Amino acid sequence: MARPRRTRIAQTLLCGLLALPAAARPDDGARSAIDEVIVTAQRRAQPTLDIAGNIARLDQSVLDAAEHHHIHELMTRVAGAWVVRGSGQEHLMAIRSPVLSGAGSCGGFLYLEDGIPVRPAGFCNVNQMIELGTELANSIEVVRGPGNALYGSNALHGVVNVLMPQPGGSRPYLSLEAGANDYWRASALLPLDDEQDWLLGLVHADDGGFREDSAYQQSKLHSKHRGSVFGGEFVAGFTATDLDQDTAGFIFGKDAYRDPELSRLNLDPDAFRDVESQRLYAIWTRNFSRFELDVRPFLRHSDMRFLHHFQPGAPEEENGQTSAGVLLAAHFDGTRVRTVVGLDAEWADVYVREFQDGPATGSPRVVATRPAGKHYDYEVRSASIAPYVQA
Repeated sequence: MARPRRTRIAQTLLCGLLALPAAARPDDGARSAIDEVIVTAQRRAQPTLDIAGNIARLDQSVLDAAEHHHIHELMTRVAGAWVVRGSGQEHLMAIRSPVLSGAGSCGGFLYLEDGIPVRPAGFCNVNQMIELGTELANSIEVVRGPGNALYGSNALHGVVNVLMPQPGGSRPYLSLEAGANDYWRASALLPLDDEQDWLLGLVHADDGGFREDSAYQQSKLHSKHRGSVFGGEFVAGFTATDLDQDTAGFIFGKDAYRDPELSRLNLDPDAFRDVESQRLYAIWTRNFSRFELDVRPFLRHSDMRFLHHFQPGAPEEENGQTSAGVLLAAHFDGTRVRTVVGLDAEWADVYVREFQDGPATGSPRVVATRPAGKHYDYEVRSASIAPYVQA
C-alpha cells in the first residue's frame, strides 16, 4: 500500500529541521570571556562575530607555538594565503591571488604596523615584510581579499596588520636559540619601568646558511610608551629593523634539489640584500559623547640595496623613502549602523636607482635591452589627501 503523502511531507520537514545547525546562546558573562577581538576592520577592537569572515587572526598563542624564523612559517596558518620562501628572509606573497613578484606586487598587498602603513602609497617592494617586526608581535591579522575604504587603493588582494605588544599587556620574556649552520637567535621583551608604561623588545638572528655564501644577520627593535594626553589614551611607538644578507641564487637541472652537493651551491655568490627601516608613530584615542576620535601621526624612513641576480646583466638597485602623515578617523556607533568618517594625509620623498656594471649575456635581444650603465635614477615627491566615509 502506498505511504500517505502527508506522512512523507512530515518526514521531509523533520529531516530538514534536524539538519539545521544549532548552538546554545551563552549568557553575557560567558560571551564576553570567549569573544575574539579584531582591530583591522575599522582600526579599533570589534568582536569577530560582527565582521565578515574574510579576516584571519594569529594570536599570541599561535605566534608562541610557531617561534617562526621566516614569515612563511606563519602565513601557512592562514587559509587562502601563501608565502613562497626565498633565500634568507626573501619571500613572495599571495593572498587569494597569484604569487606576485616585482612591480606586479605594488598595490597588491598592504602591510601595516598597528594599523599604519609601513611604506608610502605606490612605493613597495615584494619583500617588504622584512621590515615588519613579526618576531616581536603580539598578534597578526590578515584581510583576505580587497581592503575597505579605510585602507585606500593599496590593498587589492589583501591586508597584513602586525599588532605590536602594548605596555602592561604583554608578558616579558628572554629567549636564546641555537641551531644548525651556525644559527643563533636572541630575543627579549622587557618593561622599562615599574609602572609598565614603557616597553622594549629586541631580536637578533645570525644564520650561516645551508648553502655557500648565504648567511644573514637580522636585528629588530620595538619600543612603546603609553600614557594619557588631553583626556585620551596616548601610545607612542618606534620600530627599527636591519638586514645584512648574502643571497643564494638559483640552481639548475632536473631534480637538482636532490643532489646533496649541488643543492648547497650558490651560483650567484655576489648576490646580496641590505635593508634598513625606521618608523616613529603615535596613536591617540578619546571617547566623546557621540563618537570616538582616533588620530595616528607617523614618520617613516627606509633604504634597500640588492643585486638583481635573477635578471640578465645582474644590475644593482637601491631604493628608499622618507615619508610622514596622519590618519584621522571618527567612529559613530548608531543603533543600527556604525559609521566611520576619516581623512588620510601623506607626504613622501622616494627614489630608485639601478646600475649595471657590465653587458648582459644571452640572446641579441637580451643584450640590446639590458645595456651596461645606468638604468634608473629618479626621485619622486608626492602628497595625498584622501577623505572617506564607511558605513
